[in-house]
Amino acid sequence: MKKIFYMISAVAALTACSTEGSGSAAEEVVTLDGYTDSLSYYMGNVHGNYVGMSLAQMPEDFTSKIDKKAFMEGFRAALQVDAAHVAQMYGINHGVSLWTQNQIIKNVGVAVDYDKMLSGFSAGLDMDSTRMAELEAADDVLFGLMKEVNQKIIAYQQEQQAKAQSDMQRVAEDNLKAGKDYMARQRLSDESYKLTDTGVAYKIVAAGSGSAPKAQSVVKVIYSGSFTDGEVFDSSEGQPVEFSLEEVIPGFRDAMMLIGKGGKIHAIIPGDQAYGLQAPPSIGPNRTLVFDMELVDILPDKK
Repeated sequence: MKKIFYMISAVAALTACSTEGSGSAAEEVVTLDGYTDSLSYYMGNVHGNYVGMSLAQMPEDFTSKIDKKAFMEGFRAALQVDAAHVAQMYGINHGVSLWTQNQIIKNVGVAVDYDKMLSGFSAGLDMDSTRMAELEAADDVLFGLMKEVNQKIIAYQQEQQAKAQSDMQRVAEDNLKAGKDYMARQRLSDESYKLTDTGVAYKIVAAGSGSAPKAQSVVKVIYSGSFTDGEVFDSSEGQPVEFSLEEVIPGFRDAMMLIGKGGKIHAIIPGDQAYGLQAPPSIGPNRTLVFDMELVDILPDKK
């Protein structure tokens, strides 16, 4: 039995909770008053965490269809069912389990006949411990049939991964070209831009005083980072933040090393000196970034 349950579970994990729509609600502030409140909340919270983590590992084309409000409505309805409908709820639970498996099976081009499935399930409900040989035989048949499905699933996943890789490469190339074009336009319109050896375009607004930081220096910086269209993606919000230059993207570090304490610099950082191909989705591969930075202080070496 374990072999087929393992195989089915692997399929189900890829498709659980797939529904139409998308959306999320703001976090609800919950006040816990005593043992019962705490027990109730954390029973739900831990279960929800596991579901959330499972969803986070699923392909985006599934998770984008998940509507949290509809999910919660179904969850609430199940919790409030009365004893007279327990059998029906058991049926729904197992039906949903098979439905989620069927979505992956259908996606890889294998047809599922629900009438035949219902007939098989109905026959299986009459199973008892005296018919274990029959159960094992059915299990062996299904295991053999699922081998082909699993091969199709693996092929489908590989195809999707290859497509995602191809899409990312195309976006990376487009971003790299767009960044180069942007930098060329900026340098053409403003001859005060200079280039570092690594290709970062920069303008020193204020040189500052004293020595510039080193690649390993810990600094206090006020900064704002934007895309070439002007959208701000990150900022210290006017307040100095402390970090080591070893922890930042190469172009940011190189720009910082061009000014002294109190200095300000404007830098256009090409994608290969920013996050490159490993950029988070919110930024995108090889995207050119624009930073305005002020070096507030260089902290003394703690060694």
